[in-house]
Amino acid sequence: MRRDVLAASVAAVLALMCVLVAHRPDAPRPVPSEPVTGCVSCHASDHPPDPVHTDIACQACHLGDPSASVVPLAHDGLEREPGALDTAGATCGACHPTHLARVQTSLMTTAAGLVSVDRWAFGELDVPHGHVPITQLLADPEPSQADDHIRRLCAGCHLGTRKDNRDDAIHGTGSGCGACHVDTRGDGHPAIEPLPSDHQCEGCHSRSGRISLSYQGLYEASPDVVETCGDTETLVDGRTVCRQEPDLHHTAGLSCIDCHLHTDLMGDGHTHAHKEEQVEVTCEACHGPVEDTRWDAISDDPTHRILRLRGETRAPDEAVRTGKRGTPLWNLRPTTTGTWTLFPKRGGKPVAVPQLDADHVDAAHARLTCDACHAPTVPTCVNCHTDYDPSGAQWDFGSGAVAAGQWRETPTQMSMAAPELGWTADHRVVAAVTGMDFTLHLPDGTTRTLDALAPASPHTTSRFSRTCVSCHTPDAQSPRTHPRVGTRPDFGPLPEDVVIRMARAARCLVCHDEDSPVYDNFDEAYKVALSTAHPVPLSSEEAP
Repeated sequence: MRRDVLAASVAAVLALMCVLVAHRPDAPRPVPSEPVTGCVSCHASDHPPDPVHTDIACQACHLGDPSASVVPLAHDGLEREPGALDTAGATCGACHPTHLARVQTSLMTTAAGLVSVDRWAFGELDVPHGHVPITQLLADPEPSQADDHIRRLCAGCHLGTRKDNRDDAIHGTGSGCGACHVDTRGDGHPAIEPLPSDHQCEGCHSRSGRISLSYQGLYEASPDVVETCGDTETLVDGRTVCRQEPDLHHTAGLSCIDCHLHTDLMGDGHTHAHKEEQVEVTCEACHGPVEDTRWDAISDDPTHRILRLRGETRAPDEAVRTGKRGTPLWNLRPTTTGTWTLFPKRGGKPVAVPQLDADHVDAAHARLTCDACHAPTVPTCVNCHTDYDPSGAQWDFGSGAVAAGQWRETPTQMSMAAPELGWTADHRVVAAVTGMDFTLHLPDGTTRTLDALAPASPHTTSRFSRTCVSCHTPDAQSPRTHPRVGTRPDFGPLPEDVVIRMARAARCLVCHDEDSPVYDNFDEAYKVALSTAHPVPLSSEEAP
């Protein structure tokens, strides 16, 4: 559950807030007033040196004044959460200014896509696109309905919210730089993670698209589904998840960072409106077919710095694969036999990477992305109700306190299902999911109905592709109750002519299996079928 705090009355809310403050895990502990001689005179036993920063003084990260003779002066200006974005310029950014600048423009910080799509869903924006950062609406003393909705239900994963104001799903990490690079689950000084583990990713990415759950073979289920799913477990925030087949990359032992580039995670220094714009890595980058680049053509300074820190070198003429904007996959290396091997960044057994030839996909399916065929499932919530209760109370991530009013989500039939298919501006067929199919009862008494389709990043990759029948059924991509729209200006449901074409193939599948030569030249075979006595009824109106 998100940080929802209900109260029957104002008095009850205030009482609960007092309890929360009294039991905050990071509340200041009593400190002595006698003279001290530096940080370690008090903290040596419970805060041993961080092994990553053994030569860095405490005050470089925590600020304060270790030369002061008494604790109150020593703690003046103390930063208990180094890496928090509002002070990161004086802590992490003092040594890593370039990294900080990129993070501050990344989607993990701005959440620009979240803001624009939510405002559009509420009718406050004409198109689901924009660059307004979430910090702007979090600071607004009079947020709109859409912005209030984000502040209550979504903003707890924004990197700018400090760890005592984070979503309940986030456990054992800080905010800002610490959201990825600090692990507070152990005893003593929090561990610094130069290479973040999947635990760091899971807190935020077990929400929304729930890709971190899907990747490891879990899916969130509503109570009506949990009863039928068998093996379950409970997440740290109390949600129940069921088990399914994990992504084949997870089964192979790969972490999130083994595929994702530094530009995907920390940003590239440019602002982006949606995640698919920032994410640079592609399936083809590892599996081909692509044209390789040589290392002597790579000018990406962060990557060269990573290799130096790891004590690794690359020959100028060694082949290298890159993402869409030229960032190299430095842990993917060619072998002398012409194959490719991926070396897990956090250590582990190297993984051979299968290579695909140019005819892996036939002409009829050339416009399909890899996920459209090789992602068998995506999270679904086909009957989700959202309403607003002005008499309730709820945590507001903008103010960091309980505030009057409550947004309630009531999901049913929340499970996993085969992806739907969507259509991009460049005529590509991609995996998609019902992003918003709801009747929204707004605080002003109005009702808004929306049936939206969103591009998906399933993270449920299978070695096997979907069957032809799973896409080519007579009712595939059938019309909806309401006109369907995409959650991007350049994305939406499949065009009508494409749907008709898919339905034609369904009629052939009744008799011809997936390996039939009929599909080598489907249009010609269909014309022949129309002109002959065919056992399956065919309508001349459907002719190509």
